[in-house]
Amino acid sequence: MTPIMLCGQGRSGTTALMKLFSSSELVFSDREYPYEKRYLTYFAKLSELLARRDPTEPFEVPNLLDFNDRTFGGFPWTYSDGYPDAPWPPGKSDWLNMFWSGFARLAATLNPSARYYIEKAPGWLPGFVRKALPCETVYLFRDLRDVYLSSQLWGRTDAEYLRLESEDKTGEQAHMLAYEFMQSYENYAADRRAGDAYLVRYEDSISDAPGTVKRIEERFGLRLDLERSRRDWAGHATSSSLSASVGRWQKEGIDERAHRAFLTCVGRELQDLGYAVEDAPAPVFEFHFSSECMPEASFAESPDGHLYLESNQARVEISDAGYWLTLPIENFDAESIDHIWISVAQGPGNVCSLYWRRPGESFSEAESFHVEHQPSESWRVLDFPLNQHPEWRGKIEEVRLHLFNLYQNGFGRRLSFRAECRGTGYLRWLRAIKLS
Repeated sequence: MTPIMLCGQGRSGTTALMKLFSSSELVFSDREYPYEKRYLTYFAKLSELLARRDPTEPFEVPNLLDFNDRTFGGFPWTYSDGYPDAPWPPGKSDWLNMFWSGFARLAATLNPSARYYIEKAPGWLPGFVRKALPCETVYLFRDLRDVYLSSQLWGRTDAEYLRLESEDKTGEQAHMLAYEFMQSYENYAADRRAGDAYLVRYEDSISDAPGTVKRIEERFGLRLDLERSRRDWAGHATSSSLSASVGRWQKEGIDERAHRAFLTCVGRELQDLGYAVEDAPAPVFEFHFSSECMPEASFAESPDGHLYLESNQARVEISDAGYWLTLPIENFDAESIDHIWISVAQGPGNVCSLYWRRPGESFSEAESFHVEHQPSESWRVLDFPLNQHPEWRGKIEEVRLHLFNLYQNGFGRRLSFRAECRGTGYLRWLRAIKLS
């Protein structure tokens, strides 16, 4: 049974596409609305935790031994230094393969005609899974401006979104949606370059539903029932009809601050997907770390590693825990930047950071922002909301990007018992954003 991972953010049509795929008897999935029992994601996350060798709080041995205790997690023990040369413990791909094999056999016993399994997937899942077993990925995108309107009407429940709504910060709300969008887009772009990206646009699934269905049927060898998949559509809708859900921001209007934030954050990505974007503002500054865009290194580095420019990316060889590089920009106003995004993959450490200094000052911990980064086979966009930092102000003379550093403690907890930080990570780009 081959897993199909459907990557798309909320209100982009993932539920409708799940229903469409599930109309085939050859596809097994959770068939209870809203189609969000994610078995494969569960097994993958468990496999990841079993292989991390990091502190397991709050799950400890007493929790394991107490039958009544419901706390659970990765192994509540660590492995000694004698294990690296021994054939144990298994890696995360081994664990996932074992979990999936057992699940697939059980699912096939109860669903003997099924050839595929499908679920809504987070952006990090495809890169993880394809290392362990044959799989398929479907990337679903919708015009973010319509996602925004639908989210406003549907009523998102995450605390940060509701806080921003109560404070009338529509630009920051749009930034949150754009950030979610980029987690899928970065991996779609990488898969497209590798010739392994299957794209579905929400708008095409509405305006040319028969054509979309035919493409999916031919690609996966399925027979789908479009009419059946659209039953009870209104229960999940925020527009009066399917046709009205396409291009609604142009018909209904959109908050100008939110619209500007979308164009600033991901205007070019929306254009790349075929959406109408006029006059997309350029980032405050942006660096593409690749041999095509940065033929000569224009930055200084610490002795803890070295960055090698390759096609479409940079490879970073880390030899110790404190690697950094300077960004080729200086003497700018902090108030001109709200967020900085960086696109990274893999890496041996657990934290990426930005440090800055004002004229006449030295770098210090007081003027830094840290983001946790667990190594992942997939590309991840890390967000640094610098406008929330009290020391992000005035004239900035120099900025350092600290990549794949290893911290023992941070974010209010123990992060790692490991002492060695050595390995390979990847950096694609860095983008500075002003929302208003």
